[in-house]
Amino acid sequence: MDQRMKDRLAKRRAKRAAAEEKLEANTQEIDEVQDKLAEEMAKLEEERDALINEGIGTQEFKAELKDEVKKEADRIDKNKEEAIKDIRDEYMKKIGRAKNPADKERLMTEMQAKIK
Repeated sequence: MDQRMKDRLAKRRAKRAAAEEKLEANTQEIDEVQDKLAEEMAKLEEERDALINEGIGTQEFKAELKDEVKKEADRIDKNKEEAIKDIRDEYMKKIGRAKNPADKERLMTEMQAKIK
């Protein structure tokens, strides 16, 4: 019976040693992955800093962006003014052709509603 207990104990020790080895291997893999991720993150931070300092953070880029925004706003305003002018011209022609003062008033009201 004493030998049987020793065998069981040896089996348990072997299982425990195998589990510890597996745990150590997994720990090493995790450490390697963490190191790779830390290196990759450092590279990305350097790229971000370079973009900020040399690209999007420069006064030149900010001025260029401001100009583009202004040009786009001007283009939108111009298109809006042209659309309003077209609507006004169309309704003025209709009003000129209308003979009845009530029709003229109705057309004026429609024109105002469309322009808004």
